[in-house]
Amino acid sequence: MSKQRIYYPRTTYSQRKILFEIWEETGNVTEACRQARVCQGTYYYWRDRFKEDGYEGLRKYLLNK
Repeated sequence: MSKQRIYYPRTTYSQRKILFEIWEETGNVTEACRQARVCQGTYYYWRDRFKEDGYEGLRKYLLNK
């Protein structure tokens, strides 16, 4: 039997904000993702945008889509 992939809907700005707030507090990607209820791929997808533009970058990129 093959494993089914878990479906994660698009993240909201508030989820991304929580993700990076927890990551900044703990330095733990796994824990931040668990509490924000996102996969680690989401963290790595948004990480460079966050490092470049901070929290505003997490919102800015959402509006450009």
